[in-house]
Amino acid sequence: MGSTHNRYPWWACRVWNGMDVPTLFALLAKNRFAVSPSVGRIHILVSAVIFSFMNSLLNAVQRVVYGRSIARVTLEPPIFIIGHWRSGTTFLHELLTRDPTLTAPTTYECICPGHFHLSAWLFARFDYLIPTTRPMDDMKMGWQNPQEDEFALLNMGLPSPYQELAFPNHRKRAAPFLRLDEFSPRQRARWRETFITFLKSVTLYRMKRGNGVAPRLVLKSPPHTARLAALSEMFPRARFIHLVRNPAEVFPSSVRTWLSLFDSQGCQTPRAEALPNGAASIEDYVLSTFNELYRDFSQARDALPPDQFCELRYEDLIANPLAQLQRVYDHLQLGHFEEARPHLAAHLADVRNYQPSRQHVAPDLHSELRRRWAPFFETYGY
Repeated sequence: MGSTHNRYPWWACRVWNGMDVPTLFALLAKNRFAVSPSVGRIHILVSAVIFSFMNSLLNAVQRVVYGRSIARVTLEPPIFIIGHWRSGTTFLHELLTRDPTLTAPTTYECICPGHFHLSAWLFARFDYLIPTTRPMDDMKMGWQNPQEDEFALLNMGLPSPYQELAFPNHRKRAAPFLRLDEFSPRQRARWRETFITFLKSVTLYRMKRGNGVAPRLVLKSPPHTARLAALSEMFPRARFIHLVRNPAEVFPSSVRTWLSLFDSQGCQTPRAEALPNGAASIEDYVLSTFNELYRDFSQARDALPPDQFCELRYEDLIANPLAQLQRVYDHLQLGHFEEARPHLAAHLADVRNYQPSRQHVAPDLHSELRRRWAPFFETYGY
């Protein structure tokens, strides 16, 4: 396996640096503190432990200072970008948030969800604390970039598939905690309450910085694809944009993504093959996770009103982004596209030299791909 660990600086922030003491130690105990005996992996653990005490203190202070204000915030129904990893969701997320009427949680807010009201003014200035590009590709990173809210949920102590990044050699057959029906009623209630609290907290922060006006939230998280029914119940007027991409491109790119995240974030040196403890090979992990992600998707999609759900093909979005975005704005009634167009066009001009990597699947694996993901191939004509 090609390692990304060496090019991810040892001093750079990891996901776990935003966890408080109870959340971090619950994760460590669940995995029996099975840290690989190398300087780099031990450093990840020690750094997370040190920061967890600071996070616990700051989280408590933020709850006291801002808790009531956060609870009083009224949320506008969010816009959700959903779809499998490597389907272009990050590209669309960064593009949509260039519209001044829209916003998204930032990387800092998602890594430190419990205290960014207190700390962002200082720590979010230090972009050198995270790499300038993501470990799996060359897309730019920064504390102020739009980020997946799943990382915030993880660091707020909710069950999340991203828990497996910490101890990748303990991974399940497929990413766990994708669907809320896996949770007990009490866990579901806590998940909803915590998620809404985070969204209200981000909204309040925008209101403080925008003279009381908060742009509408655009949320992007591949795991939300499996939660479509639950999210539409929580937010009856929410809008959903589903991105699809050729599975022959998605599969190898997803394998690379999981390996990169396991390597750069993990407390263990990751192994890609099937392991004696029952951990699936990384290829089988990706294949099984895809099916778990889309298991109930078509039923949840069909239950939505037509004006709340829109699908985009990645290939069409890349070929003609402004035309596709205008179609999305019109279909979902997101506002006046012509007012947003210059902002979107300016961002596209900034990223015009970015070229997504092209990867290929071996013929025998491609046959397995077509067999395991047959409904998706058939539904979307790939």
